[in-house]
Amino acid sequence: MKNINRYYASALSAYLIWGFIPVSLKFLSDYPSGAIMYFRVTFSLVILLMISFLVQRKRLKDTLRKLWDLAPAQRPKIIALILFSGVTLAINWLSYIYTINNVSVQIGAFAYLICPILTAFLGFLILKEPLKLQHRIAILLSSVSCLILGSGSWENVGFALIIASSYACFLIMQRYLRNYDKMTLLTFYLMVAFAITAPLFSTLVSPETPILNIRFIGMILVISGLFTILPLFLNTYALKGMTAGTVGILSYLNPFINFMVAFLIYQENSSWLQILAYAFIFISVILYNWRFSSH
Repeated sequence: MKNINRYYASALSAYLIWGFIPVSLKFLSDYPSGAIMYFRVTFSLVILLMISFLVQRKRLKDTLRKLWDLAPAQRPKIIALILFSGVTLAINWLSYIYTINNVSVQIGAFAYLICPILTAFLGFLILKEPLKLQHRIAILLSSVSCLILGSGSWENVGFALIIASSYACFLIMQRYLRNYDKMTLLTFYLMVAFAITAPLFSTLVSPETPILNIRFIGMILVISGLFTILPLFLNTYALKGMTAGTVGILSYLNPFINFMVAFLIYQENSSWLQILAYAFIFISVILYNWRFSSH
């Protein structure tokens, strides 16, 4: 019982921390999203490399050995999945940072509410995973919520779909890579993301951006360590003692806290169309996760 409580507390802590990431991003709202993205990737990668070589060297070696021992026909597929995971993660981070700082916290929260349902739909299309009737209805309701939100602003829907679809694709690829250590894989993904962003440094970070100051560097360290690496560790630990479904339900804490942050801290307003769209997505989330008795 104590172990279960420990795993539950780890998962709960991870999603509570992720729920407040908009606050840290808003502190840097006067900086270009590309600059925040570049340094988040760079600092997170440095932290993970230090962890990999100093603390988790055995896991790193085991993962590299697994990749080396793959059949020649299978190795290109796994390497391609790692590369595309890094690309989709980079797209997700950049679009989320831009949306939080330049559009609204609500849209960022909405994106992560529809993400699990979009993932289920992609799982049906790509992995041929079966969908129950309740899941099909939930997907339909979430589609209606996007259409309602789009009637107010298709641009907002576009940002939400970029965030949700990039992360949904990332999650789909992780199902193929589930036998590899998550922290080691994240290190590989960030290496890919860094390889993409490093040549674009002069584009992402303009010469006028005052990046060499305590405020910027300090907040990037907080975002990288507290809001990226720590919750990932907690989430990975939780998965060792909890079912993925239970952790998945807890993941809805993230966007719900985002909404609270938007309304209570930043006093963002919602039109009646937005409220209607949120109502539909909340209903679809409840329906999607509802466990009907088989008796």
